[in-house]
Amino acid sequence: MKRRGAQPLCVRLREELLAQIEQSGDGDRLPTEVELAERVGVSRLTAHKVMNELQRDGFVLRRRGLGTFVSRGDRKVHTDGVRRVNGSVIIAYTDWFSYDIWAKVDAAERLALHHGLFPVNYKITRETMYQKLPQLIDEYDDIRGIIVVPPGGAVSEKLLAGMDVYGLPVVLLTAAPTFRTRHVFTVCQDFQAIGRAAIDALHRAGHAKLAYLAMEPWNQAWQLQLRGMREALQVLGLPRGSLTCPQEHTKPWEDTPRRSHAMTASILRTHAPTGLIFDSFPTALAGARAVRETTHGLADRVQFAITAPWAGMEHYLWPPPFVIASNIDEIVQRAFAIITDPQQREERAVRIRPMVRMEGGSCGDGVAAVPQDPLCTAGAAPAAGTVCRRAGRNLKVGDNRRTT
Repeated sequence: MKRRGAQPLCVRLREELLAQIEQSGDGDRLPTEVELAERVGVSRLTAHKVMNELQRDGFVLRRRGLGTFVSRGDRKVHTDGVRRVNGSVIIAYTDWFSYDIWAKVDAAERLALHHGLFPVNYKITRETMYQKLPQLIDEYDDIRGIIVVPPGGAVSEKLLAGMDVYGLPVVLLTAAPTFRTRHVFTVCQDFQAIGRAAIDALHRAGHAKLAYLAMEPWNQAWQLQLRGMREALQVLGLPRGSLTCPQEHTKPWEDTPRRSHAMTASILRTHAPTGLIFDSFPTALAGARAVRETTHGLADRVQFAITAPWAGMEHYLWPPPFVIASNIDEIVQRAFAIITDPQQREERAVRIRPMVRMEGGSCGDGVAAVPQDPLCTAGAAPAAGTVCRRAGRNLKVGDNRRTT
């Protein structure tokens, strides 16, 4: 076995088995504990411990007298015991990394404990979407509700209908098609308002040629953002052709930055936009490299708008980008309100209005940006959810706080 410094034998064995599982199909037989111990040079006790851990985490299925087999389906994540005061809540999320997903899951775990609920984490894989969720619901007799952060792509009516039969409040933290259900709700960013604000911010900054490079596989979200952008173009009196939007998107688990780099370079050569809208920081970072490589000294004329923050990393991007996003904690708080309070279930789809800020180009605070929802008529007050930034903080228009 390949040596990796002083890494413990059990950790190295687990990594090797996970690599083998990744290359195997569902149901493939794995080596026995004796075979592993001889092949890798560990004790049988170590091999037994690692196999048990993999079974606990849902990667393998052990059958007495038959062997150990790959289990590629959705799985519950092992969680150390937490006292359940008010029941449990299932938090279902995809097994590929996105800061938006991670931030929502992190907030959901924190808020679950705040409400006295035991968080049962459930990873969604691309092989078997949600197939083992009913089994998990049966395993716990005190489930209060389910929060779902689905992988990118459209949420089908068939999936929504399947979730409705659980008889529990199911809250999807994403945009979903309108479909009449009794127990399924959606709480997410107001993507159309985000699209309008992105166009308005770049237009106010003097950019007339724009491009929307939606690389993340959030099908319903990017469609709604694009609809908002086109609404803004119409209100601002800009021709529809002033916005370029490639129709190519990555699929879940694919390399979005690589696609963004190539697509940005292509758009810069063919359309020469100066205002670029990205749907995540990693794709914007890849786009920034394409700008430097393609524009030959004109990079400082290009400005970005990012419609999903990434742990504050956008603060260090140059030129300083606009960041248009809804508050993640507010989204998840509304989801828990639906689960814990039946009176909060009258509204089937909740949209959280965005805040807009412009990041600074140094380690100081962001500079002022006061974009207005372009659907407001001339001279009218900004729509709720747009932001005035004063005294170093964001304020949603419509809030009762004052910024004197």
